[in-house]
Amino acid sequence: RRNGNWDIYLYDLGAGVERQITTDPATQNSPAISGNGIVWLDERHGTVEVYYYDLTTNTEQRITNNQLVLKSYPAIEGSSIVWLQGNFGHVIYLHTVGGSTQALPPPGSTKYGLDIKGTRLVWQDYRFSLYGDIFSLDLISGQERQLTNTPGSGEGAPDIDGNLVVWE
Repeated sequence: RRNGNWDIYLYDLGAGVERQITTDPATQNSPAISGNGIVWLDERHGTVEVYYYDLTTNTEQRITNNQLVLKSYPAIEGSSIVWLQGNFGHVIYLHTVGGSTQALPPPGSTKYGLDIKGTRLVWQDYRFSLYGDIFSLDLISGQERQLTNTPGSGEGAPDIDGNLVVWE
């Protein structure tokens, strides 16, 4: 939050150089990076939208344009961008850079904490519990799995790398 507004910055550990990615006076937050791509939430149009920045071409692209619907938890893996969208029951959306956008099953349940690695997604889901459980989805096979089921205990903030999933 420099100059009174939230922007996205990049620090190159190898070169020891900091670079400002966004300069709009509106709020930009929740960045994620994979390879040469950065995604974040951006409020420059008065509502929250998902944006993408290509470090190779130094170009920015607005991914979503649905001003009445809340977006959260953007994540990126290669050319795949995912986020949660919805005001009262979230839907996972998948966008392929330079391609299409699609809603992923299952729709309607409240979800939080989305992450993607390779072709797998993980998130916290409240469809069966007041406290939330961790679920995964394989984008190739379409197989969804409930990873936790601990009555009276909530699991959240999942992260995935390869075949390993961690949560709190």
